[in-house]
Amino acid sequence: MATRSSAAALILFVVYDHPIDYPEGFLIRRWSGFHPEKEPFTTGATVEEVRARIPMGLYNLGREADDDSAILEVWA
Repeated sequence: MATRSSAAALILFVVYDHPIDYPEGFLIRRWSGFHPEKEPFTTGATVEEVRARIPMGLYNLGREADDDSAILEVWA
């Protein structure tokens, strides 16, 4: 039986539009469960540029109304 600590965390790719820590463009931050990676997964000048680097086979979940305003969408 799997325990909470041994279960695989959901991996998310969050697309940001000019966030505070990268005001010069767009970035994707990879999240494992509730924990973001320290370094961006990718950065770029346009949203199309960073979207092109999202791993194949993921689904766009959109965003929640209460998400940070810099979040454009989440992919899982």
